[in-house]
Amino acid sequence: MCGRNIYSAWAPQKIKRLFFPLLSHYCINLPYLEATMSIIRQEDKKLNDISTLGKVAAHVPDLIVYGDFSQDVPYIESFDGVLLFVDISGFTALTEKFSMDTKLDRGADELTQTLNHYVGDIVEEVLVFGGDVLKFAGDALLALWKVERCHIHDIITLALKCSFSIQQEYGVRDTEVGLELRVKIGLSAGHISKVVLGDNRHQYFLVIGRAVDEVRLAQNLAKASEIILSPNCWELCDRNLIEVERIQDERAVKVRYIKNVLEFDTEEFFERCASYLYQNRICNSFEILRNASVLPPNQELEKHLRKYVMRNILKKVVQWALYWCFF
Repeated sequence: MCGRNIYSAWAPQKIKRLFFPLLSHYCINLPYLEATMSIIRQEDKKLNDISTLGKVAAHVPDLIVYGDFSQDVPYIESFDGVLLFVDISGFTALTEKFSMDTKLDRGADELTQTLNHYVGDIVEEVLVFGGDVLKFAGDALLALWKVERCHIHDIITLALKCSFSIQQEYGVRDTEVGLELRVKIGLSAGHISKVVLGDNRHQYFLVIGRAVDEVRLAQNLAKASEIILSPNCWELCDRNLIEVERIQDERAVKVRYIKNVLEFDTEEFFERCASYLYQNRICNSFEILRNASVLPPNQELEKHLRKYVMRNILKKVVQWALYWCFF
């Protein structure tokens, strides 16, 4: 069943392997990606089997990869879902510290590696729980669980479990320069619209709507190590499972914990959520976190996806494809 990746978040041995397409999708610095690749190449020659489409798709969220390419641009598409906004606090201070405490030629690389590792761990957690990472903005990321409205309360719980797992595993990260990185999280749910803009050469997507506005506001209300539910998310969630704390003069709430309800069947819950998210193409392999990263060759789909990837990134994809030809 496709829910195995969700189960892995609760297994004693968590997935700790990131392969090329995942890294290329989520790494911030390409030189660091190249260094990482030299290690991965030694561990797994099977990467050579990944198609160019898979490498291109690794830079594009599933919302686009499995979207409708038959419509004329611009167009808008609406759906329901749950949004998770993760913000890393302490990044500005860390940047200043690295610039002062390290040599000029090394500070930027070390800062990039620190942030890459940290963000990579958080991204992996989101993928394990069936989420789709939509956007990065410096030290923050936005993830989506697209689901039918009638199932949204369960997926809010799933996203909340993901949030607590992130806070438990990666909520505080010590750095080499003595500063801590911490995570604050906002959740929202409801109606979302995807807007696709561009032309025949380059295309872009935006997500808009009340849920998008609310997740930003929820994240702004959060302090380090906190999880905030937006007003609409609090309205739509299963309140029997969630203990919250009211925020003065706000309709949003701070989540304290998920209740330990005796009749709650964790295994059945994850199976149920996996069935709701079937259209999200959750992979059934413990080794692969995104099906999109191992798509078989498809020239038409690749042509569409290339429009969403920056030119310098596409150039790197081609270089890596040629590079693998020699192995």
